[in-house]
Order: sequence, then structure tokens, then C-alpha cells
Amino acid sequence: MTKVDGSKPARQEYSAEVVISQGGETKARVRADYQIVRTRALVRQEDMLAAKAAAAAEPEVLPRICEATPVARRGERVGAS
Repeated sequence: MTKVDGSKPARQEYSAEVVISQGGETKARVRADYQIVRTRALVRQEDMLAAKAAAAAEPEVLPRICEATPVARRGERVGAS
């Protein structure tokens, strides 16, 4: 495992490689790059990305105003004849 970037305290980046060998020959190799992110920083990043995605969405969806519907009281049927 190798620490790739430690310059940002809210996010640490790592890289790891696993090599599986059998009989002296490499049979599989897996490489993983990953980050450990502080929750506070992650929430801000997700909010920013969600705002960008919402701004880019087409077409703009306008809120639909519905008529008020009757509310049933206990033991009462609404809309049934």
C-alpha cells in the first residue's frame, strides 16, 4: 500500500496492488485506488455535486399545485358512494 497524496487533511488518497502467484507465475493482479474522506468534507462535496446536477437537469420541472382532497375522519369513507 502506498499513500499517494497526503496534502489535504480532509482527504487521504491511497493505492494498493495485490499480486497472486502460483508456481512462480503471476495468476492475478488487482490494483485499487481509494480515498478516505472526512464526513464533514464529504457532505459539502455531495451537496455541491447535487446542486450542479440539479442545475444541469432538463427540462425544468415546475411544481404542480393540486386541489385539496377531502380528509377522512375516523370511521368515515371519503369519495365512496
